[in-house]
Amino acid sequence: MKDKSAAIKTSLVNSSGNTISNHFNQTQGNTYVSGYYKLPFDLNSGIYSLVFSAAKSKADPEIIFAEIFVPIYNDLETLPSSETVNSSGLESNNTNAPNGNLDVKIKLNKEVYNSREKVSALIEVRDANGNPIAANVSVAIKDAALTSADQNSNTVYQGNPISLDYKNETFLEKIYAKGSYTKGDGELVANEIMGAYATGENKLYFAVPDPTTGKFHVEFPNYYNAKAIQFFPFINDGKDLKIKLENVGNGNTKKLTYNDVVIDYIKLSRQRKKLFQRYTALESNINPKEYPTEVSPFKSSKEYDITEYKSFVNVASFLKEVSTPLRMKEKKGIFEGAMYMPSKLKSYSEYAEDPPIYILNGYLTRNSDYVGKLDLDLITSIAMMYDPKIIRDEYKIFGATGVVDIKLKSKDVMVPDTEKADVYTLNGLLPSTSFPVFKPSDIDNDQYQPFFRPQLYWNGDLKTDNSGNVGFDYYQSDDVSTFVIEVVAQAADGSVTIINKTYQSIWQ
Repeated sequence: MKDKSAAIKTSLVNSSGNTISNHFNQTQGNTYVSGYYKLPFDLNSGIYSLVFSAAKSKADPEIIFAEIFVPIYNDLETLPSSETVNSSGLESNNTNAPNGNLDVKIKLNKEVYNSREKVSALIEVRDANGNPIAANVSVAIKDAALTSADQNSNTVYQGNPISLDYKNETFLEKIYAKGSYTKGDGELVANEIMGAYATGENKLYFAVPDPTTGKFHVEFPNYYNAKAIQFFPFINDGKDLKIKLENVGNGNTKKLTYNDVVIDYIKLSRQRKKLFQRYTALESNINPKEYPTEVSPFKSSKEYDITEYKSFVNVASFLKEVSTPLRMKEKKGIFEGAMYMPSKLKSYSEYAEDPPIYILNGYLTRNSDYVGKLDLDLITSIAMMYDPKIIRDEYKIFGATGVVDIKLKSKDVMVPDTEKADVYTLNGLLPSTSFPVFKPSDIDNDQYQPFFRPQLYWNGDLKTDNSGNVGFDYYQSDDVSTFVIEVVAQAADGSVTIINKTYQSIWQ
């Protein structure tokens, strides 16, 4: 995949095969991606899978490039009874670790370090003939006594080989979502266009599901972090929309292994949490880069400041008494809304047969009865869009019956439950971040604050210089233990070599 750009999806999948979280990285012509995922405190214990995938086209399913089992222990959960504790080691994912032809060396300025002492490390990468070589280098430094079930085996494993057939093919570069789209009791609607509305940006994207399977593929321009997307049908037939996003990878039946080493680790982890609570600190304060959100303005044809109107009970009563392009008629206790749609030919100007799209604090609904019964005291403004040209530019055929933007005082999601169910949080590109390296100056020594952390350093984006070298610094924690430096080096041809080096830390 060298010199080709592809959107690589990274998914954390639980034992049932459901995606817990995912994000995208773009290769941008590189033969690797680098990323991170911070485990939530409430994630259940179990064997998860980390899955890397991409899609060749909109119609094709995702291709899995690599998958690794990840045992996750939640130290807030109850420990197993002594009868269930296994004295053997953890089950290994794989013993077939990548081992390229690179000569990689890790050089330290010392072999034993005191607590809070600065550690300077140098990575040298050479080819089989001893010549310096340009390489991408990933470094992780962790407490071997806590995090390694078997210090003699690698924890990074070879992924699935990419078929030779793919070398001359391209993969999708944009962020995408795949899923299935049905209505009512699982009814498939042939060639019915569907919308994907970015709720916080007032932007509408489109897809046409496959008429035989109901599966869809919708693409988005590059964005970072998470975005709330509401899937929205084009045809207003009163049937509930049913969206199911596609999972990548499969479940597993593996069980967590609990042995004395694991039990001790969990107990120490609990103690670390208490220490960080005591000193109101964070164990791993990752701060991803923030990216501004571009909001498309609502280009209204008419707008009303509702704060100027005090004597109306609800939206319907306001529309009944104040002359607006939007009207609501009550039939058997149900309000029906319609927008007056002007035309250049006056004889064709008339009220639309179907209700407009209502935007309530950034969420869509066509439920005129719900909108009509909203307490007017909750609303700050009502803006209406009925100019055909503006509608075509902004909402295409979805806005053919008009669009109404209603701003409410409350920031809560205030649309009917059927519309709430169609809102999904979709992660885009993984924002860049720096691993929070500990510094002694970060600690308030007057309060005798200790510093314990199972992982001291991580950087997945180091690159060697012209001499084939790359260096980095960090500070040792207060742990008295054996620490392991794990280095993954990748050459331009894609070959990967992994080496480890251990050193000792002491308390002075």
